Amino acid sequence: MGPTPTIDARRAAVDAASLLLSGLGQALVSVGNDDLGPFLREVDDLSRQMEAARVALLGEALSRGVVAGSDAATAAAWVIAWAPTFRSGGAAALVTVAHATRAARNPALAAAVLGARVGVRNAAVALAEMDKLRPRLRDEAVAAV
Repeated sequence: MGPTPTIDARRAAVDAASLLLSGLGQALVSVGNDDLGPFLREVDDLSRQMEAARVALLGEALSRGVVAGSDAATAAAWVIAWAPTFRSGGAAALVTVAHATRAARNPALAAAVLGARVGVRNAAVALAEMDKLRPRLRDEAVAAV
């Protein structure tokens, strides 16, 4: 395994992937039937990595005060301003999960989300369910649950 890619190399890879995936629908006619499933898996893997990247980027912007120092009224508004796909929903869940991954009490959640093993939607549901359970748990049991 080689050296860790620089942030510039990672940004270039994101740009390249975006460019290469643009118009993919028209090119899929050349993909064999046996390759459609594996290709979908590869795109899904990329999607999970991109979701983890969104959480990491928002977490960094929150920790640096970029969001607080912006013109956006809320963190969700900041997300929508920079990631317009969230206009149709999901910004609040992203913000909730980003905040949760920064909390000292959530190391397992942070590792799962930032490691692209758990998506934002599932993490947000887990957090909401934990909030419902917390009043019924003893303080020493919360970490285990």
